[in-house]
Amino acid sequence: MNQTSNIYKELLHEEVEAVVRSAHLAASEDSWTYSLLSGGLFNTTYLLKMKDDKQYVLRVAPIKPELLMDFEKTMMAAEPYIYSLLESKQIPVPRVIKMDDSKSVIPRSYILMERVEGVPLNHDSIPEGAREKLLVQLGGYIKIMHSIQHAKFGWPTSDGDVRGDECWSKVMHALVKEMTARLRNHQLVGEQELKQIERVYDSLRDAYDEVRQPSLVHNDLWDPNVLAAQVNGEWKITAIIDVDRAMFADPEYEYVLWGQGEAIMQGYGHSLEGTPQAVLRRKSYHLMLCIMNTYVFAVEYDDQAAFEQSKQEITACLQTLKGAIT
Repeated sequence: MNQTSNIYKELLHEEVEAVVRSAHLAASEDSWTYSLLSGGLFNTTYLLKMKDDKQYVLRVAPIKPELLMDFEKTMMAAEPYIYSLLESKQIPVPRVIKMDDSKSVIPRSYILMERVEGVPLNHDSIPEGAREKLLVQLGGYIKIMHSIQHAKFGWPTSDGDVRGDECWSKVMHALVKEMTARLRNHQLVGEQELKQIERVYDSLRDAYDEVRQPSLVHNDLWDPNVLAAQVNGEWKITAIIDVDRAMFADPEYEYVLWGQGEAIMQGYGHSLEGTPQAVLRRKSYHLMLCIMNTYVFAVEYDDQAAFEQSKQEITACLQTLKGAIT
């Protein structure tokens, strides 16, 4: 975790105690303990241990919501709904105990879940051969997840609606408009590159509109958000976690983080589209990830080194998309 982050703040003991009391997890204060978990960059996360051996994970939303991107401000509230969609398809997820967006227990939103046994997919304890099999399994779960569909592209809400549009190009255009405005306002990227970014996405409107069916994508499916454990002597995925960034999108938006590794595509069942338009779309999704990272590292996390690296990646991405700029 980055404790110098502008949006990070640990809870007071009294606040953790209030969450435990509100959820009726323990009869007395001396019947449970808690510890701060490392690894997260966005939420503040705690492991709660009860004397009856039950364990829970508490994730608390950031402070200073005015610094967050628009979809980040409400995404925790939709998390139980997204988990329910995955669970309905037999994708392993944690059980949600409580999601509180009221700010009445503590002055921040939080979600409380049962802890799932397992280690992140990049943990040293997972043998390389087992990791390959886990990636095949993950590819299968991604395929199932992408079969969950909606009438609109965009971000799920807590009541099962989607904040977005029936046209993928309009959702992408709104995201680009927000992000370029944020980069301009904070003077993070030069005007010449900002105009190039805008021209790229304007040029790809028709390519985006080739995507007709919104599919559920996790949108943050890197190794730490996939847990695995040995079950009867065999490594298996025990949970897919941190689904708060999930959205209904082009299913290939998922592969910004994964690429087309052999094992994961084996589980997925088919390769990604190879048309020139599809390739350009995926390059533009990678550019969007770099744009978001540039903002996040500079404004939210206050990580200068990561900000500079992301900024360089924007330049590199624009170079690969040069032919799309008209």
